[in-house]
Amino acid sequence: MEGRFARAQARLHRVGAERLADSVGDYLDRSGAVIGGQVSLIIDKGVERVAEFDGALERITTIGVRKVGLPRIDLKGSFLIGGAILHVDDVESDDGHLITFYVRP
Repeated sequence: MEGRFARAQARLHRVGAERLADSVGDYLDRSGAVIGGQVSLIIDKGVERVAEFDGALERITTIGVRKVGLPRIDLKGSFLIGGAILHVDDVESDDGHLITFYVRP
């Protein structure tokens, strides 16, 4: 059973994701099969991340999506957005309702 805070957070993400969405796209698994079709995506470019191997600062793109639109998560999956494919590199954050991925072309 979800607590009061979890329900409030889910509502915040439901309303906020629709308003902040930059695009819609498909979430694909590693074999190219659609896991989540036409989900709202929050795309941020130029997000700073410290590279884990050499500690260098890099700029990368992130894609945030509501987890309710994804029946399952494939960390080797990709996003298809208007003919362009962006591959999942890692998870930036996951609060149980909204998951944000680091992606690369």
